[in-house]
Amino acid sequence: MNFKPASTSEKIANFYRYSAPSPASVAPYMDIKKKLKELPARPGVYLMKGRSEAILYIGKAKSLRSRVRSYFLKTADDRYATRFLASRTHDIDWIVTANEKEALFLEETLLKRHKPKYNIRLKDSKTYVSIKLTLAEEFPRILVTRRIKEDGSRYFGPYTSAKAVRETVRLIRKIFPLCVCSPSVFKSRTRPCLDAQLGICAAPCVNEITKEAYADLVNSTVMFLEGRSSALVKKLKERMREASASCEFEEAARLRDRLSAIEEMLEAQRVVSLKSVNQDIFAVATDPETLAIQVMLVRDGRLVKSDNYIFKNTGLPVEEALFSLITQYYRSDRFVPATILLGTKINDRRFIETWLTEKRGTKVTLSVPARGAKLKLVKMAVENAAEAVRKKAAEAQADTDTLEALKKRLRLKTVPVLIEAFDISNLGASLAVGAMVSFKGGKPEKKSYRLFKIKDVKGPDDYAMMREVLRRRYSVHDLGLK
Repeated sequence: MNFKPASTSEKIANFYRYSAPSPASVAPYMDIKKKLKELPARPGVYLMKGRSEAILYIGKAKSLRSRVRSYFLKTADDRYATRFLASRTHDIDWIVTANEKEALFLEETLLKRHKPKYNIRLKDSKTYVSIKLTLAEEFPRILVTRRIKEDGSRYFGPYTSAKAVRETVRLIRKIFPLCVCSPSVFKSRTRPCLDAQLGICAAPCVNEITKEAYADLVNSTVMFLEGRSSALVKKLKERMREASASCEFEEAARLRDRLSAIEEMLEAQRVVSLKSVNQDIFAVATDPETLAIQVMLVRDGRLVKSDNYIFKNTGLPVEEALFSLITQYYRSDRFVPATILLGTKINDRRFIETWLTEKRGTKVTLSVPARGAKLKLVKMAVENAAEAVRKKAAEAQADTDTLEALKKRLRLKTVPVLIEAFDISNLGASLAVGAMVSFKGGKPEKKSYRLFKIKDVKGPDDYAMMREVLRRRYSVHDLGLK
C-alpha cells in the first residue's frame, strides 16, 4: 500500500490527539530515561515539559536522539544541562518531520502557540511595526503596519521603534512620493489631495503620473528599503542624464533633488567598508540576568542600522540563543545578504546557510571572522551588545534604588513589589469612571491596568466613588481567590 506523507498541520493535530496526555493523567515525575531510549535519530521538534504538562522549552533538531540526550549528559556545563532545563523537565514529547526545514517551521508554529518560558522569541508583529508596500494593487501604497498578512504585499521589518519607522516613511515619501489613500478614497478622488500639494504624493488617482512612472517610484523605494543605495544612486544618475539629454529639464531637476536627498541621508550613515558590500552582523553579550543580541546591517559598505534585542538570561548557551534568533529574524520577508558575520559559533550552521541560500537564490555564508575588517565589525557589535546589557543592569538598579527610597519614605517593612494607583474622573453628572494603573518591580505593567465604571454612586462624590472602586478591586471575587 502507498501512504501519503502527513502534512505539518496533520502532524500537529496528531500530536495533540495522541501524544499529549491530559494533565490529570501525568505522574509528577516521568521516567525520563525511558523516554530518552525511545527518541528516534530523525529530524523533528521536541517539547520539554515541567509539572502539570507546562511546556518549558521547544527546540528543533537534526537528530532528536542526540540533541535531547545532550541535555541530560553529565558534562562540565552544569549551568545549562542540569540546573536550567534537565532538572526541571518531567516529560518529553516530540514530533518527527521529514527534514530540518520542516522542523524549523513546525517549531515556529508551536512557539507561537505555547510561548514557552525558556525560549527566546522576537516579539510578534502586533508589537513591532513594519513598512508595507501594497504591491498587489495597481498603484501600490506605502504604509506602517503592525499586522503581516499574506496579501501580496511586500513587508520590511519588523522594527522596534514605531517613531523611527514613521519618520523613515515620511522621508521616503519626500523622495519617492507614493500614495497612502485607501482604495475607496483613491477611486472617489476628483482632485489632488493635500499630500499631493505638499509634494509627498504623486497623485496617481487623478492621473498626474503614468502607471509606468509610478511603478518606477515603487521599484526605487524597494531598492532603498533593501539597502541597495549605490545601485539606486547609479540608476537615478543615469536617468537624470537621459532626461537632460532629451531636454526634459523638469524631470531632470526632480531626479537631481531625489539624488541630493538620498545622498544626504547616506552621508549620515557610518562608512565601515571601502567596498560596496552587504553584510549582517550578529553578536551576543550576557550577564547573570540579561542576554542581549546585537544586529547590525551593512549596506553598500555603510552601517545603516543597529538594533539590540534584550531577553531574560535563562541560562541557555549563547550559541543556541543566537541560532534561535537568526532563524526567527529571517523568517519574515527580509533582505538576505550573501555574508552573515557571527560573534560566536552556532550549531547547525550548514542548515542555516542552506535555508538562507534558498531564500536568497544565491549562496549565503555564515562565518566567525578571526582577523581583518570583518573582525572589527564583529567587535563593534559585541561592544554594542555589552553596552545594552550594562544599560539594562543600570535601569534595574535604578528601579531598585527608587523602590528602596519609597520603602524608607513610607516606613514600610519590605520593598513594595506591586504598586497600584487609582484616580476618579468625572465627565458630566452621570459619566464617572475609576482608573487603576499598576507597577511591578518599579515597571509599568500595562496588562494589569483596569477601568471601573461607577455603578452605585449618584452625583459628584469622589470619596464614595473611590470607596466603590477599591471595594470592587480588592474583593475576593475580583482578585480571583474564589
